[in-house]
Amino acid sequence: MKNVKLTHSLMAVVLGTALVSGNVLAEESFKNKATQAFDSAGQKIDDSMKSVDGYVGDSATTAKIKSELLAERGISSNDISVKTEKGVVYISGFVKSEEQSRKILAVIAKMKGVKSIQNGLTIKK
Repeated sequence: MKNVKLTHSLMAVVLGTALVSGNVLAEESFKNKATQAFDSAGQKIDDSMKSVDGYVGDSATTAKIKSELLAERGISSNDISVKTEKGVVYISGFVKSEEQSRKILAVIAKMKGVKSIQNGLTIKK
C-alpha cells in the first residue's frame, strides 16, 4: 500500500512538473510570437511614417511655394498650378512674360525641399 501511495505521489510530482514545464514553454513561445508581432507592427508603422512624412513634406513645399508666389510682386499666380512629388516641383499654367516665368522659377529654386523643377509654364500672348 505504501508503494502505491509513493507511486501516486511521484506520478503527481512528475505530472505537475510536466504541466509547469509545458506552461513555461508555451509562455516562452507566446512571448517570442508577441515580440515578432510587435516588431513587425513597429516596422510597418515606421514605413508608414516615412511615407506620410514624404507626403506632408511635399504638401508643405507646395503650400510654401504658392504662398511665396502670391507674396511676390510682379507675378500673377492665378493661372499657375503647382504640384510637388518627392521634392520635384511640377509647375504649369500661363504667365504674361518671360520675365515673370524667370521670377517664378527663381522663387521656387530658393525654396527648401525642392530637388528639381519641371517647368510647364506657357507665355500668354
